[in-house]
This record gives sequence, C-alpha cells and structure tokens, in this order.
Amino acid sequence: MDKKGVSMFPFVMMFVLIAGAIIIVFFFGFAKSVKTQGDFVNDLQVANLLERKLDSFTLAKNARNIFELPRISEVDIECRNGKTSIVVGESKRESFKLINAPRSFDNRRLIAWTLAWEYPFKIDNFYYLADNNVRFYFESVGGAGDMRNIIYNNLPTPPFTKFDRLPRNSLELNQADKNIVVYYNNRPSDAVFLSSKAKVIQVDIANNKVAFYRNDGNKDGEAEFFGLPMLYAAIFSEDFQEYGCVKEMAHERLKTMAAIYRLKAGNIRSSSECKIIFNLIGGKLANNDFTEDPIGSEFNSELSSLNQRLKGNGCPPLYLTL
Repeated sequence: MDKKGVSMFPFVMMFVLIAGAIIIVFFFGFAKSVKTQGDFVNDLQVANLLERKLDSFTLAKNARNIFELPRISEVDIECRNGKTSIVVGESKRESFKLINAPRSFDNRRLIAWTLAWEYPFKIDNFYYLADNNVRFYFESVGGAGDMRNIIYNNLPTPPFTKFDRLPRNSLELNQADKNIVVYYNNRPSDAVFLSSKAKVIQVDIANNKVAFYRNDGNKDGEAEFFGLPMLYAAIFSEDFQEYGCVKEMAHERLKTMAAIYRLKAGNIRSSSECKIIFNLIGGKLANNDFTEDPIGSEFNSELSSLNQRLKGNGCPPLYLTL
C-alpha cells in the first residue's frame, strides 16, 4: 500500500502570510515614524522661517507685510518667563522679540506689522501678527486730532480689516473666526460676550490703562500701556496674561536702554557747554523710575528737546532719530 506524503504547501503558505504581515506592520510603523519626524522638522522649519521674516523688520520704524508660509500651519505665539515663543504644531522656537498675536492661526498667510517703540530714543520693536480671519471693531473714532482717531487710523488697512463701529449683533461677530472689540468710554455691552470668538478690551486713554474682559463679561485684568506701540500690543495680545508678559519684557528693556544712555551721557568727552546738557540728560534719566507713561509725557518731550539742543550746539547727540 502506497504511503501518501504530507504536503508542505499549506505550511509554506502560512509562513509566507505570517512573514508578510510582520513585514507590512514593520514598514507601516517605520513609515509612520518617519512621517511624524518629518512633520516635526517641518514645523520647526516653519517656526524658524517666521522668526527670520520678523528679523527683516528689526530696523523698521513702521512696516507691514504679508508672509506666505510654505504650508498651512497652526501657529501660536506665547510669552513665558521673559521671552516669547513661536509655536508651530509640536515645535517651538524661542524668541526674544516683543510679539503679539490674537489666539492661534491655522493659515498659510500671516499679516505682520511692526512699530518702533521710542522713549524718545529707540528701545525695541513691537511685532503684531494676525491673519485675514481677524476683524477689529472700535467703539468710536472721534474727530481729527482725537487720540481715538489716531489709534484707528494708525492701524493699517489693508492688510487688516477694521470697522469704525461696534458689531451690530452677535451674528456678525460669529461670521469671523476672530474678532477684537475695542471700547473706550462705555462698559462693553453684554451682546459682545455672547460670541466666544470675540476678545473685548476697554481703553482708558486719559489714564493710559487697558482692561481685558472674559467671555462671561467679567474683567480679567487691567494694566498700563506706555505709548501707542504698547497699546497695539494690548489690542493684539491673546489675553491679559500674554500682554502682561510682553509688557514686562518691554519695561525691562526700557530700563536697560535708559541705563545705557545715562552712562553714555556721563562719559562723553565734549566742550563745557555740551557737558552741561549731557549732565541735565543724565540727571533726568537717573531720576525717572519709568513707571509712568513715557510717550508724549513731559519727560519725553524734555529729553527730545535736550537732544535737539545738543545737535543745535554742534555737540554729539545722545541718540540718533530715524
């Protein structure tokens, strides 16, 4: 009787299937890992690119531009422990720039604006970021020469979208992803708080203060602003905490620059007439604690006048103006 051998074919096929499944799982996991790593690198590249684009603004007094990112990216700006960071996805690029932005962006086109902050000497630049989903509403703009009019007109449009009125209703507020509503004399109305997409602030021009409101209608906090560039920082910042962090960074730089100019005024060798003016400047810088509004104040005006006197008398100026 012939013995029939056991066929090895089923075992071979089973082995091939198992081995194939292992290989597929391995390469799928490997590809997924590579993609995740690639996304991480790309996020970091986007953050570095945005930082470099802002670098091009460093010497500008007032400039704006539209940045095209290499791809749609979720960009967030945060301020912690005396420095800002550009956050793209899971990557973070630390920066020491005074950057202000309302919430996160998920866009390829970002609008960037910068203003030089002067005392009257140059301290630093404030940087403002937004996208085309951000709308600015102002309670009123006043007439020519009114500070409300200056605040409204100095916000460049294009590229920003702004209105010289309040939103008509919560429906209008919800038509855009992000809205910034600026009040002056009146307390913000309850209607604006019905929209979770609205950031609401109240500007007290006379006392150089700005109040931030939460979406429940309660005040989140109040802080000073020193000049228009810092006021725009309050308008653009995501919330009270972010503004407070950037404001503290700016204040420290103001004190540092004032100390540098105070030393410069005391060490410049010049004629006796020039030396008298430098001593006046040094004394004013030494006696100012920089807790009051410097821009447009009497101190600011006097310092600017003394610097003009230096140039008028043929003395080296304390600082150069753009």
